[in-house]
Amino acid sequence: MAEPARMRLGAMFWPWRLPCRPFRVTPSDMKAHQVTQMPNLRQQQKAATTDLILDAVGNCLADTGLAELSIEMVADAAGIAKRTIYRHFATRELMLEAWWARHKQSINQEQFPDTAAALAAFARRAFPKFDEEATIMRGMVLSEQGRAMTLAANQKRMQAIRAAVRDGAGDLPEPQATRLAATVQLLQSATAWLTMREYWGLSGEEAGEAAAQAIEALFAAAAGRTSGRIFHAPIPAVDPPRVARVLAAIWSGQVMPFDPVPGALVVLAGDAHGSAIEVYPATTCLVPGQDDAMFDSRDRADPGPAGVHLALATQLGEAELHALAAQEGWRSVRCSRGGLFDVIEFWLENRFMVELLTPDMQAAYRAGSSPDAWREALKS
Repeated sequence: MAEPARMRLGAMFWPWRLPCRPFRVTPSDMKAHQVTQMPNLRQQQKAATTDLILDAVGNCLADTGLAELSIEMVADAAGIAKRTIYRHFATRELMLEAWWARHKQSINQEQFPDTAAALAAFARRAFPKFDEEATIMRGMVLSEQGRAMTLAANQKRMQAIRAAVRDGAGDLPEPQATRLAATVQLLQSATAWLTMREYWGLSGEEAGEAAAQAIEALFAAAAGRTSGRIFHAPIPAVDPPRVARVLAAIWSGQVMPFDPVPGALVVLAGDAHGSAIEVYPATTCLVPGQDDAMFDSRDRADPGPAGVHLALATQLGEAELHALAAQEGWRSVRCSRGGLFDVIEFWLENRFMVELLTPDMQAAYRAGSSPDAWREALKS
């Protein structure tokens, strides 16, 4: 019988036979984690090489200017071939951007500060770290490459700083808001650190404190423009110590004696504007003094509930205010003022009203109390 064609073809191509050796596969050889181990190892090796390159970038920048930095220089410092760097970073610029991103992580600047407190805190935290890498930071400030890298993220930085301005100074009109934002951005920048370091010999800690204090002062001045601020006001009370104690709790302030009026006290907010409330006995009336003397006070019959009120800012929340009123047995209720803003009507001794604005109410109040807002409200 003729040999099958399949066998003849096999004989043509395989005139010899391979030795057949037994092999075994154990269950441990088939475990899934061993299948994925190689990609993870490659990722770890890649990350380690990236760190090696970026470490070399930092070392080179500490010894030379940013403009002089080259791929060859970094490769020599890292002890690797140039082609290895190019496998990780296609260009010198991408390599520098990666180094700058890692550097920002080291100074906790991955997120731009977007509150007034965070801006001041950043200067205090970052400026001493700038001292630790002074040569590198100087290169970033003065070189075109450093400027370009900083400008690449400037839109996000500007948005954050505008948010910080609203947080620290309220909804300022233009161009005041932009001018304040630009000024505080400069104050918390590496440019400010370098100027104070090289022109005044300040350490990073000293420069950071100076920048933070300037930022805080600017926000305080912007939030309390004196062209409309009431620094203090008196109110009547049947029990001045009790009313003063509650007002101090609302303001997180302090109660002090007020000698010009017998039995009176003053509540000091302790803010940058010297805000205060004088609490007089309800039977007190003020009269003009004689000659060059200041005002005088006299007793009179209690006139009953007052026909005036005050609006006060507080850092307490709505629930805390209602609890404080309930503790004293006084009325408190949230009310809308024509749909423009809300207040907490807080009735001291159930006879004198103060309108309290919690932090989430204050922005709406400022917006609703502008001259333009009043004009629009009158039209409707």
